[in-house]
Amino acid sequence: MNRVNISTSNSAIPPDARPINDTLLTGDSLLGPVRRLTPAETWVALQTPYQYQSLEPGCVRLVSFDEGTTADDYLVINIQNVLLCNATELNSYGAVSYVWGEPDFTESVLCEGGKSHLKVTKRLLNILRALNSSTRSSGEADFEIFPKFWIDAISINQNDVQERNHQVHQMAQIYRRASLVHIFLGTLSLHPHECLKSEWFHRRWVVQEVMSARVAIAHCDNGTSLSWDKLIRQTKAYLPKTPLPVDFKGTESAARMVHELSYLHDCDMIRPGILFLLLNFQHTQCKDPRDRLFAFFGVADDLAPPAQTNSSGEVGFCDEVSEERQETTSAKIDCSIDYNLTTTELYTYFAEAVLRSSYPFDLLHCAGAFRDRKLINDLAVPSSLPTWVPDWRLPPLYSPLLNTIQFWSGKCTFPGSDANPRLRYSKSGPFSKPDIQLHHNETQSRITVAGVRIGTVSAVLDSPPDPRWWHKVPYEYEKSGRKLDKFLGRVRVSVTTVSDQSRLGCAPPDVRTGDVVVCFAGGKTPFILRPFGQGIFQLIGDCFVWNFMDGEAFQYAPPLERFIIA
Repeated sequence: MNRVNISTSNSAIPPDARPINDTLLTGDSLLGPVRRLTPAETWVALQTPYQYQSLEPGCVRLVSFDEGTTADDYLVINIQNVLLCNATELNSYGAVSYVWGEPDFTESVLCEGGKSHLKVTKRLLNILRALNSSTRSSGEADFEIFPKFWIDAISINQNDVQERNHQVHQMAQIYRRASLVHIFLGTLSLHPHECLKSEWFHRRWVVQEVMSARVAIAHCDNGTSLSWDKLIRQTKAYLPKTPLPVDFKGTESAARMVHELSYLHDCDMIRPGILFLLLNFQHTQCKDPRDRLFAFFGVADDLAPPAQTNSSGEVGFCDEVSEERQETTSAKIDCSIDYNLTTTELYTYFAEAVLRSSYPFDLLHCAGAFRDRKLINDLAVPSSLPTWVPDWRLPPLYSPLLNTIQFWSGKCTFPGSDANPRLRYSKSGPFSKPDIQLHHNETQSRITVAGVRIGTVSAVLDSPPDPRWWHKVPYEYEKSGRKLDKFLGRVRVSVTTVSDQSRLGCAPPDVRTGDVVVCFAGGKTPFILRPFGQGIFQLIGDCFVWNFMDGEAFQYAPPLERFIIA
């Protein structure tokens, strides 16, 4: 391990927090004489809140420690506005990755040469003290410690919503440009047994921070540090050989996080899509439910640049999917970071953006899994979200068939010259025109999707009548390498088709008899819909139906039915 004298433990910091560098006590620093604040000056600073200077476009704030000013019991910092594109060349800096913890801003640091103060949490104060110590002893470290840092709680004016929108959008770039990313685990040591207990491995934002980091080191409270690559290697080597610690409830989740982060960091040239991140890191946590989306915006490959807003700062909504399906590069998910939106507004706005993108049905796979089962089963309970909008706050009811298996139930082969003119077909893929429309009013949002009704669920089975049936499922469906019986572990159902034939399948766990099974034109799998009255349906989720997974429903160009989903 590398000793860099970074310690965040309370025992390592004297209660009076005296300056560590002895030169400060003599009245000199490397930059010249040091001015010690009088008690009266300190008192005035503690009565004067720090006033942020506005950030120009493309700028960030960097934090450094004031070597020219000292005060008893308080750190003195400088906050400087820097153009991000010049930060790497002119002002090399480190970015800090840590867990905020409870938002109790009980501590103070002095700013502007001791003229004002900024409130911080106790955890952040300990990190600042550790960083201050490291900058003074960086000559002894194997890692070069840069004297300026980007720390989100300080570098972003948390009370300015528009600034938060802009800064959060460029956070991935901030971590990518940083010369070094400091990871503070808050553990007693860097032994894997201790690391797996860290809250850091459950924090949603660290996915973006680690994916973006060029070089990262992890620190623990005893002052030791280790490069991120070495930490991950030793933790992964520890996991298969040793039973997971039983004294920490979330260890299995942390172990999963280790493997996922290792994979993404190793594949730094491949950026995943937003839905991949939402599915694979659904177990991670954040305080603000809006951040369950925003935390991945900076590293998702399929998000478009931020949408332009009007003079009122409002983001417009599109009422219908584009006439022709665009190429992936020009039909990305167009959704911007906007903390003015409520959680319900954001989730709906994001869902609409996915529906406007190249693969709109991917959203419906997620919507069925990420929903409140009670709201579907009790129609008397009002829901804040339509059933076609995933509720990312909830754990998934089941694993959606989004990436598990390559199906094209909505594929249409060449139907001949007398084909229904509404059908768009492809010999090798999905429809070129997913027929989806959005409908809005003041109280609700609905979508209309074109498709073909396969039949209805006639029975929910405890197990298949003949276990050998499941072995008939072709092996080529297992494109992802995952075991087929993992997703077939849902509820087994019998579907009576419109031609009065019986087909076996599997469906979400709360499927009911009487639910409708449909194939949407352009979709990957059939979907289960529940009649809601007056020709309106609720989305239950995706499903598997034998002999309806490769375009069979559209083989003879049947007329399309329009399904309204609320």
